[in-house]
Amino acid sequence: MNKILFYSGIAIFSTSCSVKLKSEMFFNKPETKIRLLEAKNFEKTKLNYFVENIKVDDSVNIETWTIESPNPKNIFFLFSPSENSIANSSEIMEKIALSTNSKVIGIQYRGYNYSDGKPSFETSYKDNQIIFEHYKSTLKNYNTVNIIGMSIGTVFSPKIVRNNESIVDNIILLSTFSTPETMLKEIKRINVPWIVRPLIKFKPDENIKNINSVLELQNFKNGILIFHAKDDEATGYKMAKEMVEKSNCKKKELVLFEDGGHFAPYSEKYLNIVVSKISEFIKKK
Repeated sequence: MNKILFYSGIAIFSTSCSVKLKSEMFFNKPETKIRLLEAKNFEKTKLNYFVENIKVDDSVNIETWTIESPNPKNIFFLFSPSENSIANSSEIMEKIALSTNSKVIGIQYRGYNYSDGKPSFETSYKDNQIIFEHYKSTLKNYNTVNIIGMSIGTVFSPKIVRNNESIVDNIILLSTFSTPETMLKEIKRINVPWIVRPLIKFKPDENIKNINSVLELQNFKNGILIFHAKDDEATGYKMAKEMVEKSNCKKKELVLFEDGGHFAPYSEKYLNIVVSKISEFIKKK
């Protein structure tokens, strides 16, 4: 009731109620720096682990982690969530490498973990493409080439696919962003009582306004697999539904979880389901 009164008061006393979304919300950089624990993990998994720092066009070093099976048949590029360092993606990287006999490359962003520089949308787009180009000559050695994005990674990974549609076999999105318009609708649906929603306006800043993952993937015809929790309050699940419904891919699938929030695909409850589904999906023709 207090929430309803609060929003009602805003609607009544404000001629224009506009909340500007900050693009910095995507780059909430943590201070923690974590090393890849190669020796400790090798004893458990028998996978290969190594770190590579790739220099991009302005001489900034970007950190990548690679976890791979001894003779990988598939390759994955994983664009991690911004709320955590690349270390928080290491478990899913290990599980994918094991279950799919793959090489999994986790790409860090500027200013995160041991990557240099300061993150922004513009530099991240450029850095990611340079890093992908760094590995491009090796992609012919694998049965499938797969792109994974988690959270903010779902903003960056579609652009890689758009620029390499003939090379990429599958894109896998976890807790995905779709379009600014749908994001604002989801924020309103989740946070604003229905009775005053028509009176409350939200507005993104210029950077977010120009991001459109649906548009980036409109010509991609191979495979798209999406995982999303119904109670995700950071990126509402209707963005996942929009991505699948508007996709022109010949194989597409949406997996919805009942709970778990934004990081449900990384959770202990659902992680093995995610990995198993990914393994099945990349085998489909």
